[in-house]
Amino acid sequence: FEVLSYSRTISALGKPVGITCMYASGNVLAVGNEIGEVFCFNIASSSPSPSTSFCDFQQTGFLTTSVCCRGNAVVAAFSSGHIRIYRVFPDSASGGGELVVEVGAHSRCVNALALHPSQHLLASCGEDGNLLVWELDAYSFKINLVHSECMPHKLLTGTTFLQDGKLAVCAYDDDTLTTFQPI
Repeated sequence: FEVLSYSRTISALGKPVGITCMYASGNVLAVGNEIGEVFCFNIASSSPSPSTSFCDFQQTGFLTTSVCCRGNAVVAAFSSGHIRIYRVFPDSASGGGELVVEVGAHSRCVNALALHPSQHLLASCGEDGNLLVWELDAYSFKINLVHSECMPHKLLTGTTFLQDGKLAVCAYDDDTLTTFQPI
């Protein structure tokens, strides 16, 4: 049986670099690449297959490792350990966006980001063995570190919030999945 049918190929980046991560929420599709650029596409129902980005953010020179978005906020993580939060305007006539916040979050590569499904929480994990939980208001663009969990001797590779609100994290070369309950 067929689950997918071909729709269209988008070649909007126009550069010989590889896409490393992407995430869609609402009307925004955010895409990161290997030289640290972040591109945002409007995926409103009137344009389900966008061909040009409505905004793009300059390269950092470091791999974009993870992106996520909610409302007008696009959050991107980089191999430098930084997290950047951008404000985007997908529905305005001119589109566009701006860098609002940059945080030196981890001492090494940030490997994953996750947004809580209903609360203002953002989780990040990285090669430094730290799982960080941030309070992130996607409307006022304020971010505060609310929890830090050091998992020694582990290279953290992924994190996600589960439907029940728990936070799960995994590590490279480790057969366990650790879960935390936000308080």
